[in-house]
Amino acid sequence: MEKPVSNIGTFFREVKAEARKVNWPTREHVTESTIIVLSFAVVIATFLGFLDFILARIIQLFFL
Repeated sequence: MEKPVSNIGTFFREVKAEARKVNWPTREHVTESTIIVLSFAVVIATFLGFLDFILARIIQLFFL
């Protein structure tokens, strides 16, 4: 049976080796993706806010 300390060292060496194999995105790609996600979030938030406003007005007209 191996020592736990030896297993930890092996684990971190393997993590480092796997991290080198990762295809990391470029800064431009990350920036582009972030802008797309934030834009989409703003559009959806605006749509839901407008829908909430309209439905609140309908409820006020007919039920209050």
